[in-house]
Amino acid sequence: MYRFLLSPKWVASFLLCALAALVCVRLAHWQLHRLEQKRAINAEITAARSASPVPVGQALETSSAPGKRREYTKVQVTGEYDPAAEVLVRNRTLNATLGYYVLTPLRTTNGPVLWVVRGWVEASSAGATAVPAYGPAPSGTVTLIGRVRAPESGSTGAVQLSGHRLITRITPDSLQTDGSAYDAYVEIVSSTPSSSDASLTALPAPDDLDEGPHLAYAVQWYLFAVMFLVGYVVYARNYARRDDAPPAAAVPHSGAPEGPPAAAASEAEAEGVAGAASDGPPGTALDRPPGTAPEAGRSGVPAGAPDTVQSGAPEAVQTGAPEAAQPEKSGAAQP
Repeated sequence: MYRFLLSPKWVASFLLCALAALVCVRLAHWQLHRLEQKRAINAEITAARSASPVPVGQALETSSAPGKRREYTKVQVTGEYDPAAEVLVRNRTLNATLGYYVLTPLRTTNGPVLWVVRGWVEASSAGATAVPAYGPAPSGTVTLIGRVRAPESGSTGAVQLSGHRLITRITPDSLQTDGSAYDAYVEIVSSTPSSSDASLTALPAPDDLDEGPHLAYAVQWYLFAVMFLVGYVVYARNYARRDDAPPAAAVPHSGAPEGPPAAAASEAEAEGVAGAASDGPPGTALDRPPGTAPEAGRSGVPAGAPDTVQSGAPEAVQTGAPEAAQPEKSGAAQP
């Protein structure tokens, strides 16, 4: 019943389905490995949020951006703000409200510049062509604690508006200054002395640490592997049943009623008679209209024959019998 599975075509189909299933299982395992990595990173980020601050030089470098495991680490730094180089980061939302990040460079006591997001300010009611009002950076030496964030990708999109420099992305290029600078920025958590500017809102700690779609992708790849194997089995089973099924018997057409062929035979006989009559020699009685005489020389009757011969009356000549002698008519009475 299933001997056809040993044919080269079916063997090749089985090997192809098995290979596809193995690839799907391998991709599912890869997604599960990614899930484990994501969970490990989330655990480190959660631990870094609750850990004590570390000196900024231990967490950040000037030559490379921090990795995923370094993000949200709390650092402590001391220095002075440079308000002349301050920039505003456009299109930043907080609680579904559009506004700006106020990004100010801090010249640390140990040399490199550290960019600090001092807070968020709501956009002006006058629209994008107006710069919102906010308080200046504190003067003098400050000590602050901030969360480490890696630079963003994309175009900086720098423009000048009302004496302020506006950007759309905090890229590595936007973090460059006259001197060396850390290849990262921080979101301020606390500051000493504390800022009394009520126009700026401190950014909350992010709580969007999810595991991503890796588990769902792994389940999908496992389902694809099962589909390849089950599909091969189902197709082979249907193919075997089709070959073993007996051929269907011929069924007469039920549209036309069956009956004796007498009517058809009589019609054919009538058509044959009519055809034979129409094929006769010209000038015969079948070709003449009723009551007309045949032409001389064509009907087999000699020309000049009496009209009685040509009439339709039953004469002796027509029957082939000898004519009876007719007595001569005279004026004298016959004895």
